[in-house]
Amino acid sequence: MRIDLVNYGMNAKGDHFLCGVTTMALISDNKINMLVDTGSYRSRVHILNALAQRHMTVDDVTHVFITHCHWDHVMNMELFRNSTIFIPRLEYEFCANVSPFNVATPSYVYNMCKGLKLELLEPKETALFPGVRTVLLHGHSIGQQGILVDTEDGTALFAGDGIWSARSAYRGRPDMVLVNVEEAMEAVKNALAQADIVYPGHDRPFKFKDGKVGEYLFDAEYKFSFAFDPNGTDMELIINTHDNTDRSKYYKL
Repeated sequence: MRIDLVNYGMNAKGDHFLCGVTTMALISDNKINMLVDTGSYRSRVHILNALAQRHMTVDDVTHVFITHCHWDHVMNMELFRNSTIFIPRLEYEFCANVSPFNVATPSYVYNMCKGLKLELLEPKETALFPGVRTVLLHGHSIGQQGILVDTEDGTALFAGDGIWSARSAYRGRPDMVLVNVEEAMEAVKNALAQADIVYPGHDRPFKFKDGKVGEYLFDAEYKFSFAFDPNGTDMELIINTHDNTDRSKYYKL
């Protein structure tokens, strides 16, 4: 299987918002093109552009794998009406009766699933294709699942928010647990024991070896623009991991 990263997650929060930038990737061989997670609405243009750059459309995506039904992971799955969509049964059933005040799972996700070609995944490890199998990552949400993918570089784990970031792997628990802490920690331990490379929900992929978090696979850079000046001049802020600038300073507007 080949892994083509569409977008890597961003482990950031603001005092007025949650960024919700999630990891998305295409898992492919000669017959299968499976997208892992579909992001939030703000990712819609990014997904379409990423597919176009690969000379693909949504109709070329044969399968979609949804790790869990939180807003920042599912909001574009309605684009993929010709794809088989793998979704954990416990997550789907939870959506049927979710409170409109739930902070993570929108109450309209269940309706969005209508008309889609869903394949519900039971809460057990399941082989989806040769070299691709599910792994349970309950705890952050009620029924989250990840996938393990055999590659030339070892076994890659797509963990969704079961492993939010490299910090989650280092601590042995997700950054955010909404259901059960003990269950989440046991799931993280089991999943990491099978992985050589981890693609977390909100961070860059990193190596994992001998029970320890290794190096990231690449550097990161994020660019922000703020329209605070009425004369039309935007303030730009670039944050990266590959230079020696002070990334902890405050900027006065």
